[in-house]
Amino acid sequence: MSVSFGVVSQEPLDSPLEPQQVFARMIEANRDLAYSGLLAYERAGQLATYKIESQIEGDGSQSLSSLNRALPIQTHSLLCQDSQEQSTSALQNLENLYNFYRPAESMVAGRETMELLMLPVDGNRYGYGFSVDRENYLPLRTVVLTPRREPLERYEFVAIEFLELPSSQAQMLGDCPELENQPLSWSAEVLPRGFVTTRSGFDPETNVSHMVVSDGLATISISIEPIEAPSFPPVTTDLGATNILLSYLSYRQQIYLATLVGEVPLESLEQIVTGLSYKVNDAESER
Repeated sequence: MSVSFGVVSQEPLDSPLEPQQVFARMIEANRDLAYSGLLAYERAGQLATYKIESQIEGDGSQSLSSLNRALPIQTHSLLCQDSQEQSTSALQNLENLYNFYRPAESMVAGRETMELLMLPVDGNRYGYGFSVDRENYLPLRTVVLTPRREPLERYEFVAIEFLELPSSQAQMLGDCPELENQPLSWSAEVLPRGFVTTRSGFDPETNVSHMVVSDGLATISISIEPIEAPSFPPVTTDLGATNILLSYLSYRQQIYLATLVGEVPLESLEQIVTGLSYKVNDAESER
């Protein structure tokens, strides 16, 4: 038996592609395709629609914008990797964290899609259901699932048009943005299984440290900034599948505000915040 976004079907559909292959092609399409369309977003029974465009910039990077209102927070990064070797390694890591399934096919925005279901092996992350375009592998529907396989939120195209790219521009697609190697005062020492720190940075003008933690699909952003004093108790809230945690840290009588935002269960954010520690450099250690 197989599961399709919480609906049980009797037999999986035969396919020439394994679920992992569908996922890998979906990542490439999500990064490389230019399109415009109408997107429906559903959370907690509330439905909103967006007119969006995904264009490829002159440097080869992708720009996704909403034309009528701000898009809700969406943090999963979909495997931006600099090389085929890194992409293969990242996919192998996901195979240890999610079970991949291919349920029955469906239709989204008048286009035939392949269903891809990724269910987590533990409670540190949510599950995902993708409806992937059969022709070009763009995910036309994304459903985030609780551990009980109940939908938390859903993104679904109701209409979409794919845009042609100049050949010179298309050759530039697929590169990941380069990250500056900046010194960082804080580190995440305690992470849920499968998560690693993928990027970090420090803004000397604001004295704010930034980190991104990911398992290759689910992503958590962390910012830590000094404050004079706490102005409110620690706070947790959620926006659909996105949880937000605000907490306080201290080092040498300085108070810091830590803000964690991620498309993961709240317990994963609580685990990470317990392991945020200040990195003492050589000059400070001699004081």
